[in-house]
Amino acid sequence: MILQLQKYKYIFSLIQLYHTDIMKSMFKNFEEKMLNKGISKLAIKIFELNFNKMIKGDSFVYKSEDINPILETNEILDLNQKIDLNETKNLASKVAVIKLNGGLGTSMGLKGPKSQLVVKNNLNFLEITVNQIQKFNLNFSTNVPLIFMNSFNTEEETFANLEKLNFHNKIFPNSFIENKSPKIRRIESEGKISFEPAEYIADPDLEWAPPGHADVYPALYESNLLDSLLSQGYEYVFISNIDNLGANLNPQIIKKVFGMKSSFVMEVAKRTENDKKGGHIAFKNGKLILRESSQVIKEDENDFQDFNKYKFFNTNSIWIKIKTLKELLNKNNGILDLPIIINIKNINPSDTTSEKVIQLESAMGSAITLFEDAKTILVPSERFIPVKNTSNLLYLLSDLVEMDENFTLHPIKNIFIDLKNNNYKFVEGFFERFKVIPSLKNCESLIVENDIFFNESQEFKGKVHL
Repeated sequence: MILQLQKYKYIFSLIQLYHTDIMKSMFKNFEEKMLNKGISKLAIKIFELNFNKMIKGDSFVYKSEDINPILETNEILDLNQKIDLNETKNLASKVAVIKLNGGLGTSMGLKGPKSQLVVKNNLNFLEITVNQIQKFNLNFSTNVPLIFMNSFNTEEETFANLEKLNFHNKIFPNSFIENKSPKIRRIESEGKISFEPAEYIADPDLEWAPPGHADVYPALYESNLLDSLLSQGYEYVFISNIDNLGANLNPQIIKKVFGMKSSFVMEVAKRTENDKKGGHIAFKNGKLILRESSQVIKEDENDFQDFNKYKFFNTNSIWIKIKTLKELLNKNNGILDLPIIINIKNINPSDTTSEKVIQLESAMGSAITLFEDAKTILVPSERFIPVKNTSNLLYLLSDLVEMDENFTLHPIKNIFIDLKNNNYKFVEGFFERFKVIPSLKNCESLIVENDIFFNESQEFKGKVHL
């Protein structure tokens, strides 16, 4: 059996590894490393299952011939729907918000938590998120808790910044910590393939990687937060990324979710040219699935990116019924059997010459398959304003996006922005060049290939190529 990670052209033969004794022997080094680091037994077990899936070649691709596109979503959000204050207060009192806050933003050259990046009106992700929830609670006389899933890398700094903001949940902790997994080194010798924990003497912390957003499930399970939430009468958790400021609490969505009576609701948006590489929703064997770009074979890449066929993409904002999630986790001793995503990356993300290693991850949204009553809700594009690169950052900083008194973001329009020059890739170089953010509200597209410094006010119109 030969498995090819098409995206990275990283090929390895696994036929000689598909043997239980060999797999156990090979995993022993990983287990010892994780135990020495104080990783929980549950996290080690999940990593072992994913490691064995990688070796066997189990379920990390979805072929186009095996799936069908969904033609319409279960529900469509109506932002013009009238809001009943008492109803909103009653329903919101049963909701807790979880923000995924484990990222360092290394792909953008950041050293600390990504949530500390200033992105709008001189406020960072964390400050805007806290202000959003505080404004919501004030407007509707509620006490919705805001809980952060931090990583070992972000917990200390996030704690310090929440202290500065004087933010504290009344009943629940402000955060819980996600797990981490060892990066994997692939070794080929005399025609044989083996795997061992990667080492990076210059910075041992870079030997570890986040296990993907799906780690929110076992992390919640081990933190006992699910039990605490249930005991206080909460019914749903709303989970989204810290770097997507569009994913804030919305009265219409809360009412819609409770009306759908589903255990798992995924917010999806219409795919466009700009979203064609993002994970889309489809059917396989009558069940909803999430297919990510890393789960696509080369022959299916064009089909995967056909946004007219696969019309809806995952915004990574989900609503889960707490009781059902707890029952599912209890039934499986804290483990959800999810497809793995195999990423090939530099062990030092900031050094493209550093060793290539394997990172095993699982997507939070892939759990949609495990809930028999899972549904999707179509939300407007303003619910999805992620910052994954400096092109996204420029969009958010510009006058294309406005922020109201409730700290809700309102995009005026979406345009194509591509900062092609590598000097803009990292945040430090970006801010060196964008001393003044140009006006883009009358711009149709912006492509910057040359190394240009924006030191004075400018207004761009139409299609701009610099």
